[in-house]
Amino acid sequence: MAISKKRLTYNISIIIIALIVATFTYPSTISMFAIVIATIGVFVTLDRIIKVKSNKTLSRSVIGICAVAAFVLVFYFTYTA
Repeated sequence: MAISKKRLTYNISIIIIALIVATFTYPSTISMFAIVIATIGVFVTLDRIIKVKSNKTLSRSVIGICAVAAFVLVFYFTYTA
């Protein structure tokens, strides 16, 4: 599934806004939520950008495993902070 330029611009802008919010409000719960949103946004955007014609199941599985691993790491570091 290809992604349009308008949708890609929207996704990247939301990720950047979430990272800016996380940077300026770091020790609060809002920053923790923004980091989680940015992480999820990155992997949703990557899933839409990467398109492998021969083996879509494998690419989606790899992106899914990386997304879960990143979410666990972000959750661990924000929960212990």
